[in-house]
Amino acid sequence: MKTLQQAAMAALLLAAWAVAESEQRYVQASSLYVRSNPHGFFVGTLFEPDGFNRADTSGDYAWGYAAGAFQGCGWVETRWTVPAARRPPVVSPLGRATCMVLPHASCC
Repeated sequence: MKTLQQAAMAALLLAAWAVAESEQRYVQASSLYVRSNPHGFFVGTLFEPDGFNRADTSGDYAWGYAAGAFQGCGWVETRWTVPAARRPPVVSPLGRATCMVLPHASCC
């Protein structure tokens, strides 16, 4: 019984860690390649201030859903992205601050 409780607790902690890893980020560079795998061929490009929903990381790269013109899943270098909380608001041509929200999408 105690082993079952420990396994359940470990599963809950692992699930909480996985949720914490998912994070809304934004591009903070003039352009950023979306790649098929870390250090792989680029399959698209993101531009500032496009959004990126990070789902997983591997070294200096993150896997997730890339918005902007790409609208798909891939790997990006994390050093060229910032968390949503640290991103200044985008000013629209009308002079009003806007919030760029990613559509709900998941990566397989």
